[in-house]
Amino acid sequence: MQVPLLFGIVASETAEFVPSYPLNLEPVIVASGISKGQLRSAAGAVPFATGPGVDRGGIEWNDVCYRAMGAYLVSVSAQKVVTKLGTIGGEGPVRFDFSFDRLIIRSGKSLFYWDGAALTQVTDPDLGDVLDALWVDGYTMTTDGQYVLVTELNDPYQVKPLKYGSAEADPDPIVGLEKVRGEVYVLGTNTIQVLNNIGGNGFPFATVPGATIATGCVSASAKTLFGDTFAFVGSGRGDALGVYVAGSGTATKISSRVIDDALSREEDPTKILLERRVSRDELRLIIHLARESWCFMAKASNAAGEPVWYRLGSGVGQPYRLRAPVMVYGRTLVGDTASFAIGELSTDVDTHFGDAVEWSFDLGMIYNGAKGAIVDAIELTGLPTRGDHSDGNTMFLSLTRDGITFTQERAISMGVRGQRTKRMQARPHFRIRNYMGMRFRGYNKALAGFAACEVTARPLTL
Repeated sequence: MQVPLLFGIVASETAEFVPSYPLNLEPVIVASGISKGQLRSAAGAVPFATGPGVDRGGIEWNDVCYRAMGAYLVSVSAQKVVTKLGTIGGEGPVRFDFSFDRLIIRSGKSLFYWDGAALTQVTDPDLGDVLDALWVDGYTMTTDGQYVLVTELNDPYQVKPLKYGSAEADPDPIVGLEKVRGEVYVLGTNTIQVLNNIGGNGFPFATVPGATIATGCVSASAKTLFGDTFAFVGSGRGDALGVYVAGSGTATKISSRVIDDALSREEDPTKILLERRVSRDELRLIIHLARESWCFMAKASNAAGEPVWYRLGSGVGQPYRLRAPVMVYGRTLVGDTASFAIGELSTDVDTHFGDAVEWSFDLGMIYNGAKGAIVDAIELTGLPTRGDHSDGNTMFLSLTRDGITFTQERAISMGVRGQRTKRMQARPHFRIRNYMGMRFRGYNKALAGFAACEVTARPLTL
C-alpha cells in the first residue's frame, strides 16, 4: 500500500488525532506518476556578506538592497559590500517603505528618511511615538497607537495636530497600518478599519463605509502583504488567535487547529513576525513564533484543495534563523538571527550558513479494520544522493502503536553521491495490533526529496 506523504497524523494526550506537518520539508504538488506530490528540502542559505549587527529587516529601493542591522541602516551591494549609512537605534523588526524620492524607516518608535545621500530623523514633537509607518498619496502616514497621523505634503518632516485622524469603528488600540490598492487599512486589536483619501484641509482620509473587518491584529509585525491583499495574526473580540487573510469587509481564516494551538502557546503574541516569500511559482506565508516557524503555501493549497503547511527550524530543535527575504541582484538575500551574516537563499542546499538542519515527517495511520497485520517492509521512493553526502548520510525510522510513543529508531542509509537508484528500505517485521504510525527523521546535508512511501504488510485474521 502507498501512504500519503504531505502530512501525517499523530495522537494527543487530550484524546484526539491531529495533523502532523513536515519539518524543513516543503510539500510540492506534482503528478510524477509515482504519486500526486512530494516532499523536498526547504531552501537553505549560503553566506553572502557580513554586516555590523543582527539583521532586523530589509527592502529593495532603486535597485539597491537596504537592511537594518543592529543599530545601523546599511546598504548591501551586488559585489557583497556592506556600507553603514547611519544610526537608527531601536530594537526588534524594522518597517520599511519608500516614496518617489526617499526611503522611509520606522525603527523602535522613531521615524527616519534616507534620500540616497543622507539619513535624517523626523523630530517634530507632534509626531509622537511611531509604532508603524507607510507612504500613501504623497504622505508619510504613522500611528502612535491612538491616532493616525500624516506629514505635510510640502514638508515630510512636519506634522500638524489639526490633521490627526483616528479609527472610530471600535475603541481598540491601533497596532499597525497597511496599504492595499491605494487604501489604508488601520489595524486595531479587535477590528480593522479602511481609509480612503478624500483630501481637504484637515485629516485627508475618511472611513470607507461597510469595509470594516471585525477581526483585529496583535501587532505591527504580525502582518504582511500577501498576494493582492494582506495576511495577519489576530482575532475578533474575545476570540482565540488565528492566521487570517483580509478580504473586502471580511477576513478568511487559513490556520488549522494545530497552528492555532501553537499561537495560543506564545507568551508574547505581539512579537509574532509575518513574512512572505515568492519564488518558483509559489506564494509562501511564514509565521515566526518564539520557538518555531510555520509556512503556508498558497498555490499548493489551491492545488491540493486543502491548506498546505510545513514547519521550519534550524539545527536540532532551534528556532528558524533566516529572516527578511529581499529579492535583488537576481537573488534573494536573507538575514540571520544567530549572527551578523547576510545569506543568499538557495535550493541547491538545505543547510543554514553551512550548518546542517534536522528534518522529519510523520505519515498517516495504517489500519486493517482492527484485525492487525505484520509489517514486513517499508520503502521511501524519491530522489536520493542529490546533496552533500561527504559525511555518509543516514535517516531514521521509528514506529508507533498509539500515536504518542515511538519505538527505538532504525537507521536507513540514504546512499552516497551518485547512487541515484538507491532504495531506502527498512524491514521491521513489526506487528500491528490495532493501527500503526511512522516517523522519518534526519540530521544531515542530504537535500532530501521523497515522493512516496510503500508499506508491505501481511494482514492477520481473527
